[in-house]
Amino acid sequence: ERVNHMKAFSRFISHHPKYVLLIGLVILVPALISAELTPINYDIFSYMPKHVEAVKGQLIMKDEYNSAGTGFILLETTDVPKILEVKDGIAAIEGVSDVNWISDVVDPSVPETFIPPEILGIYQKKGHALLHISFEHAAASDETIAAVYEIKDFLANVDSTRALTGLPVLVQELRVLVNQEKVRAIIAAVVISAILVGVAMGSWAVPLIFLSAIGIGIVYNLGTNFIQGSISYVTEAVAAVIQLGVTFDFSIFLTHRFREETMRCENKEAAMEKAIHSTFSAIFPAALTTIAGFLALCLMEIGIGADMGIVMSKGVFLGMITSVTILPAMLLIFHEHINIRDIDDVAVRHQGVSQFLAKHAPTLSIVFLLIFIPAVYGRFHTELSYNINDMLPQGMPAIESIETIESVMGDIEMAYVVLPEDTPRQAISAIADQIAELDGVEKAVSMSNLVDPSIPESFIPEEVVKKFNKGGYTLTTVILGVDPGTDEANDVIENIRGIVKANGISESYVAGTAAISKDMVELSQVDIPKVNKACILLIVAIVFGSFSIPVILIAGIQLAIFVNLAIPFYLGHAVPYLTFTVISSIQLGTTVDYAILLMSRYKEERTRHGRKEAMIQTLNGSIPAILISGMSLFAATIGLVFISNVNTLKSMSLMIGRGALISMAVIIVLLPSIILVMDKLIVKTSYGWKKSIVKEI
Repeated sequence: ERVNHMKAFSRFISHHPKYVLLIGLVILVPALISAELTPINYDIFSYMPKHVEAVKGQLIMKDEYNSAGTGFILLETTDVPKILEVKDGIAAIEGVSDVNWISDVVDPSVPETFIPPEILGIYQKKGHALLHISFEHAAASDETIAAVYEIKDFLANVDSTRALTGLPVLVQELRVLVNQEKVRAIIAAVVISAILVGVAMGSWAVPLIFLSAIGIGIVYNLGTNFIQGSISYVTEAVAAVIQLGVTFDFSIFLTHRFREETMRCENKEAAMEKAIHSTFSAIFPAALTTIAGFLALCLMEIGIGADMGIVMSKGVFLGMITSVTILPAMLLIFHEHINIRDIDDVAVRHQGVSQFLAKHAPTLSIVFLLIFIPAVYGRFHTELSYNINDMLPQGMPAIESIETIESVMGDIEMAYVVLPEDTPRQAISAIADQIAELDGVEKAVSMSNLVDPSIPESFIPEEVVKKFNKGGYTLTTVILGVDPGTDEANDVIENIRGIVKANGISESYVAGTAAISKDMVELSQVDIPKVNKACILLIVAIVFGSFSIPVILIAGIQLAIFVNLAIPFYLGHAVPYLTFTVISSIQLGTTVDYAILLMSRYKEERTRHGRKEAMIQTLNGSIPAILISGMSLFAATIGLVFISNVNTLKSMSLMIGRGALISMAVIIVLLPSIILVMDKLIVKTSYGWKKSIVKEI
């Protein structure tokens, strides 16, 4: 019954191409609108799970202290009236909850010599004043971004302004930069891919048709992202490229099959009907396996894994659907403009390579095993970077502002120790003093720095108490002398938490960027093996009815992944943890298509030939498709490597593109040798092979 439904589906598409394309274009309109309206999240930290200590602390900071995000303004003046004028002007902007300066804790008339140096150094130094801005909403929210724009407009008229930074400012500038780069990256991917496919297939109409059909599928995917509420900027940038690369596989397969069927069938409609039916049967298991690989990202504790996994899985599914609906319709409508290079000529051109690979299978299988040793060693010794600053473009004004402020004020990276309000003030003072003694800590400021713990709280001015005590909590601000995400910063956060626990304070939290980065390190160390293991198990379960074939295919795929992940180690480069965590799943999802294509073709050829001749014919038929597919994915990503200034996108695009080339090489050059060497084992352990294959003489 399923076959009959598929035949009816194929017949409708092939005999009503104009209706199919019209329906596709009609659906495209709401998808475009939805894609434009779906919010893009530029705050990676917002994907941290809510049960993590640093996140709990951040939520308290947001709910009780109205400090969802913090910004800093450096003014080159100590003129109090001028500083207060700027302070009041910024505080009046919608979305800003508070602007803090020394006047909030000490009366402006008090001489500097009477102000505790711990307090003075936070707000004023070397003829400069530093204002601390608290925002009402999350750093990446539209309200906060709008507030940042207004702050910048306001400061444009303040002559003494030297710097403006903070996570909300970084997010606003990152959003502008990514949106500028996005258009250039898409143009580069389309142009390079079109040229590559045009040269490879000998037709300039085909790549335009491919890209149009794939583009429609990408818009469908972006348009359905509203079901997630929002998507990260990393997902938006990478998912389209992945969908482009994977859907190219499906498109090439259908076009070649259609070309073959036109030589056998009486008309193009009948040829397309058979091509759709055959293509769907062939690409469905590959698409299903790719989807499973991407869905493994959903097992990550860090929410961006699910964000990427769902979007990319959905993209593969929609890419498969458009490949057997929109693409066939366009190929039929524009058939007279299509003139593909003869497939047999392409196969003949690879005959020598195929024979060489089949002849030297034993030697290449040894090479396969030998490469594993440095690849595995490098993969497990590659240095990961958790520093948020390493993931951002260094030329952004907000990044340069951090350097400017630190050159004047010293370090401004802050951690926040949130304790219950009923904690004895002597204990808070002792904790602050112990924290201040830690390596990597510049100072720790609590209410005890301003007021002797022996003085009753009722004697302390209410405006001072409110700065520290709110909603049942009391706050100690810690100025760090280390960058978030570094080993030094992680050690400091660990030591701060240790001090709080050693003092017997329960229901306490350490928050701030460094604390979130520290917790992210621990989560990612769990996520990396979890994702890889899940991918392998899913592949084994789905691909073939065989005990040996999944192991062989996985070995080839894992070798390609390990080589890709090992290269940074041998080059002496650190890899952003996010790139390292997700790249295995992404490369597996794109490589598995090549492996399944090769293995499926080999199974087919073994019914007609002995193992060596079968592999020669397999390579003759598979090399062109794998080459075009791998080069297409490389072409789609390489533009972003040179165009983007966002390190996360640059590193991820580089590893996806490089991974496509490595996977292509491993599947074409090395995997066939393992298949040939293991042929007898494959036959014995695979369902239906013994009866159907040609026996070896």
